[in-house]
Amino acid sequence: MKRLLLSMLLIGSLAIGQEFQEAAVSPRQTLKQNFSVTNVTVDYSRPSVNERKIFGDLVPFGNIWRLGANAATTIEFGLDIIFNDQTVTAGKYTLFATPHADYWTLHFSRMTNARGTSNYDPNLDIFTVTLKLSQIDEPVESFQIRFDNFEENQMEMYFEWANTRAHTTLRLANDADVQKISEEMKHKREKEQKEQQNLQDNRPRVKPTNTTPQPMR
Repeated sequence: MKRLLLSMLLIGSLAIGQEFQEAAVSPRQTLKQNFSVTNVTVDYSRPSVNERKIFGDLVPFGNIWRLGANAATTIEFGLDIIFNDQTVTAGKYTLFATPHADYWTLHFSRMTNARGTSNYDPNLDIFTVTLKLSQIDEPVESFQIRFDNFEENQMEMYFEWANTRAHTTLRLANDADVQKISEEMKHKREKEQKEQQNLQDNRPRVKPTNTTPQPMR
């Protein structure tokens, strides 16, 4: 009986400590990608196909799209980045897209806390980028954004759903910034190593005790 009571109390305490949330039809995902000396963070929702025709139907051609579901998609990065040939200042932006049959237009907007496209304002677009399209052999059930084809200061960004893949190239805008940050990180690392070495050198030395057994008298 005591064991049963203890087990019930343990299960109850675990349930209280656990945070629960409602199951989302289009779950939210935060993607954080290391990129050279900085990071790129994308926050978006992942709707599913569910046997529907997506582009040209659920997502009409020529209409603005939130690039996911629920709250609009956001992107944030710490250094200026070139998307195709457009330079974007470091910061946080809301992303929208206008799909077409043979290309997409990607919108970088100053809008904040955007939910859906009902209050989309084209006057708040910083700029737009044209995305190339290709077909996917294996359909992607849940919309996904991912990065791939990494080089030193460059990578590809992909938007994939159903049989459609849109992509753009990202590269850091200023090599001097990369060099400066790399040097600062190197000096910081060398300083930390030197401080650690000084701590070891200045550590009090404990004299070994004589453990030689004394002869019996």
